[in-house]
Formats: sequence, C-alpha cells, structure tokens
Amino acid sequence: MKFDYTGLTKDALVEEAFDYAQEHNKKLVPEITLQLEKQLDEQYQQRLAQLDDARDAGYVTEDQYNQNKMQLDRSAEFQKRTLPMIAQQQLEYMFSSAKLAPALELQKNSDSSSPALIAAALLIDCVRDPVDYKKVEAKFGGAVAGLIAEVLHIESYPGTSPADISAASTDAKRIFMAGLTTELAQIVQQLAMMPPGAMAEAPPKYEENVFKQVKMFWGNDQKQDKRLVDVFNRAAEALSSSYRIEVTPAGDPKLVESSASTTPTTPLPGQKKGPKLTWGGDSNTP
Repeated sequence: MKFDYTGLTKDALVEEAFDYAQEHNKKLVPEITLQLEKQLDEQYQQRLAQLDDARDAGYVTEDQYNQNKMQLDRSAEFQKRTLPMIAQQQLEYMFSSAKLAPALELQKNSDSSSPALIAAALLIDCVRDPVDYKKVEAKFGGAVAGLIAEVLHIESYPGTSPADISAASTDAKRIFMAGLTTELAQIVQQLAMMPPGAMAEAPPKYEENVFKQVKMFWGNDQKQDKRLVDVFNRAAEALSSSYRIEVTPAGDPKLVESSASTTPTTPLPGQKKGPKLTWGGDSNTP
C-alpha cells in the first residue's frame, strides 16, 4: 500500500511513520510464515493419520492409499510455497484494520489530530522491546516515542489501567478511544456484509464491558465522544441489542436498556442464525 492511497493527510512526519510501519510489517513475514507452516503441518499430519486409519481398516486399497497420499503431498507442497504471500496478506490486513483505521479515525473524528499523534498511532506495534523504542525515538523524536511508551505501559498493566488511563495524557486517551471506536465501526461493516437472513449476537455482558471503557475515556475529546456514541448505537442496532448509549443533560454517557429490541433476536422461519461475533482483539483498548 502506498501512502497516497491511505487517506491520511499529506505530512512528512506521518508519511515517514507510515513507511516505517510498513517496513516493520515486512520484517514479520518470516515469523508469520513459520506459524502458518506449523499449522499446515499439523493439518497434514491429521489428514495423513485419517488416511492411514482408512487403509488399516480396509476402506481403501494400497493403490488408492498411495494415490491419495500423493495428492495430499502435492497439495501440502503447493500450500507451503504460497505461505509467504499469505503471511504478507495477513500482515497487510492487520495493519490496515488495527493501525491505519484508528489513525484515520483520529484524523477525521477528534478535536486535535497533530502529526505526532497520527505518527504514534501508526508506530505502536513497531515497539516490542527497548531496542525498538530507541530506534523510534531516534528517528521520530521524544514526543512520538513518549506517547507510544505511555500507550504501551497502559496496555501492559491491565490491572491498573483505570488509574493509568485517568492519569494519561489527552493524546494517549485519544488513541485508546480511536481504537475502541474503530473496533465498533468494523463490526458494523462486517454485519453489513453478512448474507441476507443471517444473524449475529454479541457475547454476554459485552455492551456493559464496552461502556465501562467508554466512561474511562469520556470527556477527553468532545468530537470523539459524539462519534463513539453514534457508532456504538449503530453496532447495537445491527446486533439487535437492547442497549443504547444516551447522553444526559449534564453531558454524561448513560447505558440504557430498552424493554424490547426493534428486531427479533431469534431467527424467523427460514432464517439462518449467524455466528456470534467476538467483539474486540485488535484495538488498543485495555
């Protein structure tokens, strides 16, 4: 992906951060390829064991066994050759959904979207140890590196995250809020692509758990607050949830549960109930 196609505002610092993050992604290809190769080998062994059992039980002849094993070997070899490409595609998708999307969210829907803030949002996954941190600090400066360190510290200690978030900088809170909003927006997009008649549900207590996070970030950025309420309510409607977020006259968020949702929560005759969506996993939200 080229920077000009991202939708990010043209800025030297942001473009440099984007390129740096893309190069970091490429360096992870061998690591992801090895993981995929391990999964592929496990699948191969399972299918080979099934084929062995079929031969030993007399369900297939020796010739049929050899023919099926040859096809299995060829398929495994072909898949193994494609693993680096698949790994690259997976990393690009993860970068686009987990880092580029929140950066765009910050750019479009926050009261302040400085180049340093956008750069930090793009670079968070590039810091995995002190050596990485020193490299980022040397290349992008203390403001960007310090913001990344603040976010990573909060992510690393979920047990103290409420107190850490309360004491966090405005921009650190903006990054977490953008991650949460992006997660919800992507759920709305996923549901829109589901086949007609298919349905999905959020895991139990998910709305309440998300709202707890909303309250930790609320009041930090008015534009982000308004945006998150809108996206949360659209996601809840798409999932036929009875929950909504309302803003009180005092400006505080309130999680409201209605007595009945507007859409049936069980499939009608002829409808297929879709899989349950597990919300979360990719955002920076603790």
